[in-house]
Amino acid sequence: MYRISGSWASWALKNGGSGKNIWLECFVSEGSFFNNNNEVIHDLAATRLTIQVNLAKFHDQTKRIKDTTSINEGKAWVLKVNSQATENSKAVVILASEYRNIPAEDSAVIDQLFDNYFNDNIQQFDQIFTIVMLELEAKDKDLQWIKPSAFSYAVQPMIKGKSDDLFGCLNRIDGKTAIEHLQQSLDARIGNYFSNDVNGLIIVSKEMYTKHFLLPAALNLLKGSKAEDFAISAQGLSIHNKVPLTWGDFVVGSEQNPETVAPLIPAHGLQINLQGENINLNVSGATFRPKSGGITTTININQSMGFATVRKNPNEIIFIPDLNNIKQTSINISNKVDKGTIIGEIIAGVLILITSIVAGVAAWRDLRTIRDVAAATELGEEMVIFNRELSEINLLSEESIWSTATVMDNGEMLPVSLPMYNFLAVGQSVVANFSLEAVTATDLVKAAFNKEYAGISTFEQFVHNFTSTNSLPKSKIAKIDSAKFADSLVIGVKLTDE
Repeated sequence: MYRISGSWASWALKNGGSGKNIWLECFVSEGSFFNNNNEVIHDLAATRLTIQVNLAKFHDQTKRIKDTTSINEGKAWVLKVNSQATENSKAVVILASEYRNIPAEDSAVIDQLFDNYFNDNIQQFDQIFTIVMLELEAKDKDLQWIKPSAFSYAVQPMIKGKSDDLFGCLNRIDGKTAIEHLQQSLDARIGNYFSNDVNGLIIVSKEMYTKHFLLPAALNLLKGSKAEDFAISAQGLSIHNKVPLTWGDFVVGSEQNPETVAPLIPAHGLQINLQGENINLNVSGATFRPKSGGITTTININQSMGFATVRKNPNEIIFIPDLNNIKQTSINISNKVDKGTIIGEIIAGVLILITSIVAGVAAWRDLRTIRDVAAATELGEEMVIFNRELSEINLLSEESIWSTATVMDNGEMLPVSLPMYNFLAVGQSVVANFSLEAVTATDLVKAAFNKEYAGISTFEQFVHNFTSTNSLPKSKIAKIDSAKFADSLVIGVKLTDE
């Protein structure tokens, strides 16, 4: 009977796997192929074999990760090679073999012997691919959603031009446990977010980000609203209001004759979603009537809000809105004149009203801003329309930006720039979700324009609530390097050997 004998040099992950199929490269350090007379007929040293395996989940409490963000121990599960054959395939499939100076007819026999060996002894390969803690109870109840409730895995070749493969532990969170219906795959594009400083990624799906970041942002934007006033789209990718809601109380008009208005946003008039690297906010059909009468004002606004990570100090980073990009905003303010009202008699007041909505306190301080609005406004027989991209005109003075933040924090009776108000309200909520602490609008303005970060906490605790539940063997997170939006939340970390 033919047989093989020898010892392994190493087994290592090999590029080329996909989905649940992992490729391993196995090297023989020394070995022999024996014939029926127990004679050595071939030396197997330096033989290289490529095999395909799947992983399976095993409960192993000895591998428990100590999670300081949870109040209980949870249950430890590990991913290891599945030693059980399935209905459709063996536990191990040999994909390729490389022998030195062995003829093809003998190679085929040796392949079969190795096939028998692998499938009879695969349980001896005890390498752990990842450890996941389940059934954890977070100390911070607001972060219970980020604790894993089920998991799987996937491998994926990198995009063209990259030599490495991606390995991902796929966690179900938010208390969801059903996983069988989900696709076991990775998006190769995430390979673009690796760098010399980032060799590990934590990715929160767009659906989870919508629920746990954008819904709170909508609540902070529309004061007095409740979670049940909003709906998440069927695909879980956007937020909208189900019922008419008040935008807020805003001061408009001139300094001599100010008034407070509360624009009403119709059902489905507010849409918030994540588009690429930005949060997109769209308000359509928000209306109010000034107390002075004569017109009905309707506001439509579309904003693309960018965010960035900056270093608070050499060891900590924070997440802040990029307020310098406020000009990525289009705004339409239509003022329908009542029948019997002469436009010429009210136009000055309408221009000041528009200016107070777009530029805030500049309507009271700088006549040049009112002139700029007038130059960008169209007059008709029954309509006064301002319709511009803010990048086309310079309306937001530094005073307007700071005063908008002050009004939001202290409630002063001053006009606010509505685009800046939106950006700051959404930014407050997003940053607070990361830092786990409330942040003022003024803190965000200081961070964006003065590089003063004292009022904003690092988001390491947020990240730690997840990283303390997942571990790759013999590695640790040396630092959190970055966070960005990429149709999902992508946090980059630096992994080092323990």
